[in-house]
Amino acid sequence: MVLERVRETGALIHFVRERLPHYGPLVSGDMRRFREEIVKATAGACVAMVAGLFFACFLSVAAIVSAWNGPHRIAVAWLVSGVWGVVTLVGLGSLARRSRCPHHFTS
Repeated sequence: MVLERVRETGALIHFVRERLPHYGPLVSGDMRRFREEIVKATAGACVAMVAGLFFACFLSVAAIVSAWNGPHRIAVAWLVSGVWGVVTLVGLGSLARRSRCPHHFTS
C-alpha cells in the first residue's frame, strides 16, 4: 500500500517534470491575461460605483431643493437622510453577515 503510493507519487512527479517546460509558458501567459482582465473589471466596477454615488447624492439634493419652498421641506430633508441611513445599515449588515461566513464571498 505504501510502496504503491510512493510509485504513484514518483510517476506523477515524472509526468509533471516532463510537461512543465511545455505548459509553463502557457500558464504564465494565461495568468498574466487573467490578472489584466481582473484589473480592468475592478477599475470599471469602481468607476461605476463612484458614478452611482454621485448620482444618488445629486438626486438627494434635487429632492430636497424641490421641496425647499414647500411646507414639507424639513420632512423631505429628514426623509432623504433617513433613506441614506437605512441604505447604510443594510450595507453594513450585509458586510457583517459576509464577514462571519467567508464562504458567501465565493458564491
